[in-house]
Amino acid sequence: MYGHESAVELLLRNGAIIDARGAHIGRGDALYVASMQGFDKIVELLLRKDVDVHTRSSRLGLALKGASSGGHNKVVELLLANGAIDK
Repeated sequence: MYGHESAVELLLRNGAIIDARGAHIGRGDALYVASMQGFDKIVELLLRKDVDVHTRSSRLGLALKGASSGGHNKVVELLLANGAIDK
């Protein structure tokens, strides 16, 4: 992902599984990784696809925690506006 919005848009248009988990970065899904890295544009794209804001990384917790730990306030605001809560 690394902030490449056009690549993410292409993947989403072609049916990419948005809740698939990777082997890296705490085994998080796309929302967790984008949130942790502060990629607000990608977070917006994923939220428009109705990604589950409460999916947990198997090691590191919720996307909201990843965003707040990294000081990514815009991402935190996006997640909260879309129903994320710190469980």
